[in-house]
Amino acid sequence: MGKRWDEALHLDQRSREMVRKALRLPEAERDRLTLSVRTQAERHARRLEIDVHDDPRDPGRRILFLRDWKMYTIQKSTDEGRAVENLVHASGNPEEAEAELKLWL
Repeated sequence: MGKRWDEALHLDQRSREMVRKALRLPEAERDRLTLSVRTQAERHARRLEIDVHDDPRDPGRRILFLRDWKMYTIQKSTDEGRAVENLVHASGNPEEAEAELKLWL
């Protein structure tokens, strides 16, 4: 992407500090971070999970693995056999579908 993590991710101050702290910790002491991220195009914040790992090519660098929690949850629900598609099809409009998804996921 060519950008530093703090330029690429639109994090609030608290979330930025959580990532900075994880970057300083030894890998064995790092936990997965769950943060709220807001892109410029989105009205609502999105939950994002971040795993920080040492870069195997350079021990002084880190790699951030990002997981879009919303997409992950929908995929997990589908894998578990929950009928997300039926829920969306049964909704009267997009707003109702979004409200139902928030209740079920």
